[in-house]
Amino acid sequence: MTPSQKPSKIPKPQSKKTRRWILVLSAVLVSGFLILAGAFAFLFDETRFRETLEKNISQASGMDVRFGALDWGYNNGFAIKCVDLVVRSPSENREVFSSGEVYFNIALTSLLQGEVKINEATLVRPQARILSSPQKKRSLPPPVSKEPQPQPSQKSDAEKLKPNRIKNFLNTSEFEIPNIFVRDGIFYLVQPAQEGREPAELEMKTSLEIHVARTAAGLLEVILSEIDVQSGALHLTGSAVGRDLLGKTPSLKANLDAAAFSLDDLRSFSNWVPENFQKFLKPGLLEGQVLSLDAKIETPLTSEMNQEFLKNNLQAILDYKLKNIVYTETERAFHFSLLEGTGNYKNRQIQNQFSGAAGLRVGETNLSFADLAGKGEGSGGTFRQTLSGRVLGGIVLTESELSPSKIPGAPPRFASNIRLSDLDLDQLSLPKKDKSAKAAGKVSGEIEIEGFLNAPQKASLKAKLTGSQLAFENDQLQSRAESIGLKIRSISLPVIKADVDVKNFSANNYQFNKIVGQILASPQKVVVKSARLLPPNGTVDAKGSYDLSAQSYALNLDAKGLHLGDYKQLAAQLDSDNPPELSGKVAAKINLHGSLDKPETARLKGNVTGLGWSFKNTETATRLDSVRVGLSSASLPNIQTDFLVKNFSSDAFRLKKIVGRGNVSPQKIILKQGELYPAHGVLKARAWHDLNSKAYFLEFEGNGLRLEDYFEPNAAGKFGLKGTLNGDLTNPEALRGLSGKIWLDARKGRIQNLNEYAALLNMLNARMAAKKSNGIEFDYFGGDVEINRGVAVTHNLKIDGSQIKALAAIKTDLVAENLAGEVKVMPLQLIDAAVKAIPLLGRVLTSGKKGGLLETYFKLGGTYSQPQVTLLKNKTLLGKPLSVVKETLKLPGALVKEALPNSGP
Repeated sequence: MTPSQKPSKIPKPQSKKTRRWILVLSAVLVSGFLILAGAFAFLFDETRFRETLEKNISQASGMDVRFGALDWGYNNGFAIKCVDLVVRSPSENREVFSSGEVYFNIALTSLLQGEVKINEATLVRPQARILSSPQKKRSLPPPVSKEPQPQPSQKSDAEKLKPNRIKNFLNTSEFEIPNIFVRDGIFYLVQPAQEGREPAELEMKTSLEIHVARTAAGLLEVILSEIDVQSGALHLTGSAVGRDLLGKTPSLKANLDAAAFSLDDLRSFSNWVPENFQKFLKPGLLEGQVLSLDAKIETPLTSEMNQEFLKNNLQAILDYKLKNIVYTETERAFHFSLLEGTGNYKNRQIQNQFSGAAGLRVGETNLSFADLAGKGEGSGGTFRQTLSGRVLGGIVLTESELSPSKIPGAPPRFASNIRLSDLDLDQLSLPKKDKSAKAAGKVSGEIEIEGFLNAPQKASLKAKLTGSQLAFENDQLQSRAESIGLKIRSISLPVIKADVDVKNFSANNYQFNKIVGQILASPQKVVVKSARLLPPNGTVDAKGSYDLSAQSYALNLDAKGLHLGDYKQLAAQLDSDNPPELSGKVAAKINLHGSLDKPETARLKGNVTGLGWSFKNTETATRLDSVRVGLSSASLPNIQTDFLVKNFSSDAFRLKKIVGRGNVSPQKIILKQGELYPAHGVLKARAWHDLNSKAYFLEFEGNGLRLEDYFEPNAAGKFGLKGTLNGDLTNPEALRGLSGKIWLDARKGRIQNLNEYAALLNMLNARMAAKKSNGIEFDYFGGDVEINRGVAVTHNLKIDGSQIKALAAIKTDLVAENLAGEVKVMPLQLIDAAVKAIPLLGRVLTSGKKGGLLETYFKLGGTYSQPQVTLLKNKTLLGKPLSVVKETLKLPGALVKEALPNSGP
């Protein structure tokens, strides 16, 4: 064992003698305690002690202090127990403080010497009522006391409580309580009824310890420890120290910590904050949690503790940590998921540093700010702050300044500079109701705002924003822009002017090389002062306005030099399977005004003109030399139109002019009156098309028409045409829904180009075949055709002329393009000479025009592209001998009629 090591001591069992001495000692101590208690009771002068307490405390506080009954008790030692402590305001005779019990711990040694020295005082369940504003005086009965009441001082309570009076008292008074304990106190902050505000009372449960120390002559230090204040859900703890309270540099230093609480808990304090901040405590406006709030305060103490003094001398540090703070307005909300920082005030300078994460909601659009950090500093009434964060994958940096106005009486001025860098719109949350909506592109720029605080109407704004490769699309719109530039300026917000510059913009495949314009916007109205859209060819100038309060709008468009070929999407709408190639020029002037609330009241007026329109695809080619369409509407979306087309031509026919008028609505398209002018005659029509049911109707009538205008070189002659057609387009094969009737009446014409029927003509008449290049002349060619669900039938298609007579019954499916029917032909050139020489011979051979010796029947079949004609042998000359006999028997009667045409029966 080393010398430094000592053997451990093992306690020995106590003997009976030792235990006996302990019992004796305990008995002696208890007996001594009882003797001292008796001596205390004998020496205690209740009246003198109470007068001393009342006198000294009243002088120290400037209040009227009275105690009720006094007794002795025990509270961490011998104590004087005071019951019903009451403190009144001498100027108003109003009770401001009371305590059910007060214990004054007495030094026994001084008490035995005839002196009363208080070591500590304990106030149990004290209560105080503090008025937050002057209250009307009221009479209260004087306190019950045998002693004469002191006359109230002529000085006010505020004068009595001034620090210099307390300081003078402490310097001269011998009365001192080193330790004061407040247990379970309740203090009420009372606010009397005022104009526009109900009376209110705030309860604060309070406990604390007050320690008074005289470290040397003239030096006094007061320490407040174990401070515990609770009001509702708010709980404040801490400590405070008052140093050199009797010297030349008295000061106060305090450390206060607030336990976690919800901003909802602050609503009960709405009557105790300035009116400017009361609105933030309204339900649903500001919500969240304060996780921690620590304050360190230091200030000198003087007799003039006014606001200006505190501005110059107060030093404070505030540490805070907030969670899920949400500030909600009608259309937007600010959200801080976490915000923590430190604020420092010293020498009239403010410094603040914070960090966290935040969010902003505008309507259904949300923005999240990550890595949020900021700092600020202020002095001389000027405060500067910087704030940075990441949003939409980019960076936002804000620099702001708040400074006093140079104009007397004006509110402070503010200036803010916001810089945006590479914000990615692909990360932007779009409204949920439009699930197909997508956005893309990058946005950068700078925004400057200057103005007066609380006077936004006097603020000015400058902004320059740029976007690159921007895109937006949903089910109805697909748009893109290579770049967008915005220059925004305002002399007095909220009225702004904006210059717009967009390059390579497309919307639903409508392409514009550039869009430039100027917009004037205010909370009441948006005005497009001037805008020019530059498609690949031509220009579109626009002006307009939109009244936000009335939701009314006005728009003027003037388009010139547009090319149809630039709008391929129109070709797809005309024929999606075989879109035509478009060309030609377009111009338009449109004036539109109305209200979004009442679209039926909208008014439209304007016209569209075109030159050299051409539509070509692999099957057809159509051209229009000029087009003019007039548009007007007294109630949108119904639009009345009138149109004029000149020199229309296609593979099938040509028209010199087309004129008409009609009506267009989302439900129906109506052609009230239309006239088509071919090279000869006119074709009149009226029609309608139901866009919902896909049903349609067409009625037409043509007069003075010529066959060669439509069937050259196959036919020539004058004809008339009329008919009605109806159906629907629900069937993919449009002709399957076609029904109606058509009448054809051609006179004095010729059917030409008969090379395909050379064999048939040879069989009928060699001379006719020899002259087939000249065609077949007819006096009449016509009949009617009935159509039912795409199947056309005619029983009387007839041709009647000097060379041939024919009657056809034909049935054809317009969709399958097949042919079925019979044709009866009577060639007449063979017997022309004989008939002229012997008229009766023609009568016999032709069977009186009802079926003679030369009638020939054919069966028609095949398709449109490959027709088939078959001779029916059982209906030829050899097959009908009895017909010749019957016609011969009729000759005498016929001869008489021809010889005597005017004879009676």
